[in-house]
Amino acid sequence: MYQPVVGKLPRVFAIAVSIAVASISKQRRTAMKKSTKTPEPATPDQALEDGPSRGGSVSAGTQKIFTALNFGDSFLFFRSASDPIIRITSKSGPFYLWVLTYSDLKKAYQIRSATADRVMTAASSKDEVLAAVDSGQDSQFWKITDAGSNYMYIENLAFSGKVLSVEGASAADDTEVLCLRRTGANSQKFKVVL
Repeated sequence: MYQPVVGKLPRVFAIAVSIAVASISKQRRTAMKKSTKTPEPATPDQALEDGPSRGGSVSAGTQKIFTALNFGDSFLFFRSASDPIIRITSKSGPFYLWVLTYSDLKKAYQIRSATADRVMTAASSKDEVLAAVDSGQDSQFWKITDAGSNYMYIENLAFSGKVLSVEGASAADDTEVLCLRRTGANSQKFKVVL
């Protein structure tokens, strides 16, 4: 026979509502914890190649570009407008500071001298790298990708697969920097430092 449960219904309903509220509160707390976590950083290749808005990209400002050779003691420079060949040295001088500026249009960096109106340029007829007047050509833009251990490859936009490379892997002062096929050698790895 049917027996009404009038007195028990509000209590059962209250327990069910209490359980539902507790469950929703727990879900909200879990969602809040997840949303406050820092997002996973992009891989170095993505971060550098996609430009400055991504984490891990090249910092803004005046910088030196060090080679992985010679325990990172040597950096890129050029002597003057009349002798614009890019070389390495361990000595300070007027043309050893660079400013890397990202171009959204080219999806690459332009590497400009901080002290002269010149940009790093891959020569079209040879493997030379020069400090030349800015013409906006692809040979004056560079893709920067991760080489591991905080070093980078600096690849020319006009000559795909060709990266900055210290000639003969020599760490001697005044050794020329060329634009050669990427092999992964230390002579092709660089670090950009403020």
